[in-house]
Amino acid sequence: MLNMIKMDLYRMFRTKSMYVVWIILAVSVLFTTFLCKTDYDLLSKEPGTTGKKLISQKIETYTALMMNYLHIEDKTENNEVAVATDDNEMTDIEFVHNIVNANITDDDMQDYKDYIEDTVRMSSPLYHQAYQALLAMVAYVFENDCDLHFEKWIGDYSNNTYEFSENMEENYEAMKTAFLRDLGESKVA
Repeated sequence: MLNMIKMDLYRMFRTKSMYVVWIILAVSVLFTTFLCKTDYDLLSKEPGTTGKKLISQKIETYTALMMNYLHIEDKTENNEVAVATDDNEMTDIEFVHNIVNANITDDDMQDYKDYIEDTVRMSSPLYHQAYQALLAMVAYVFENDCDLHFEKWIGDYSNNTYEFSENMEENYEAMKTAFLRDLGESKVA
């Protein structure tokens, strides 16, 4: 029995067809490896796989689909920040104009929103319950050129503050007071 296996192996390695099979196998392995590397390189260069805004939109879409599938009702539509549409309520830009500065443009507002997306967790209560106050605070910070300290401070504040008032002006004043207190302590230290 052992001799038969030995003879079969000997014949297999002595035939030309076996070498052809090994060469074809090696070429196919190299070719598929090259294709996988090329695909991976192309995929990592696309902005859709690394852009925070696009990824967060996809996550929101998947969350909405999952909640619809599981029949879970959400208080906000499409997982967006709930902004009241009453006639008495102000839009984001009107609120910031009234609280901080009347010279803020729409481009400035977009910059503030992008800054918030980069510095504040979207799942934090601060983001959902006091978004207008947060926008006004970012406008204040940019106007007073203390955004680097604010970036460090807002992470702790959003992680440790859970309850906010319905009045956005009160939220803004509370946030501003806490920030200025922390800014004063850091300058003293």
